[in-house]
Amino acid sequence: MDLKSAGKDAEQCLNEEQLKIYALGYQQMTGEIPDVLMIYILDHPKGPKVEKEDVKKAMIDQVKYKIQTAAKCIRDDDLQQKREERKCKKCYLGVICPK
Repeated sequence: MDLKSAGKDAEQCLNEEQLKIYALGYQQMTGEIPDVLMIYILDHPKGPKVEKEDVKKAMIDQVKYKIQTAAKCIRDDDLQQKREERKCKKCYLGVICPK
């Protein structure tokens, strides 16, 4: 479960990895897969709102794979953005920023 304000694009959060990572953490801690991901949007313009998504084993497996892949890329210094030419010459984050 996560609490959000409407200004943080909460409706899109269920499609993001944040709550899926929470679900993986829950599974790692308890040995059980959670039933549902939930976001309470506290200040939605139409009043408080709840967004839900059922958790499936495949979702947990996919987010675990993404985390392991990202960790390997970091350990191997295999960052695609780092190899690309810097687009924003003066930005200190240019070597890792995908833009």
